[in-house]
Amino acid sequence: MYQNTMTFVKGVGIGMLALAALSMLGSRSSRRRRKMRFNTNKAMHAVTHFVDNVQHNVHKLAR
Repeated sequence: MYQNTMTFVKGVGIGMLALAALSMLGSRSSRRRRKMRFNTNKAMHAVTHFVDNVQHNVHKLAR
């Protein structure tokens, strides 16, 4: 159960990072690029916190 959950969460995180990378490559103006980088950084931090919370909860349930 734990392994399946973590595999899913990692897949979602990698997918979001790939989408963010493709979006950054597609933007043209520097203002949009700066805003996209800021939003991408916020999304990466949100995914990191989400994965940490899921790991913490799964470890709590496994005990």
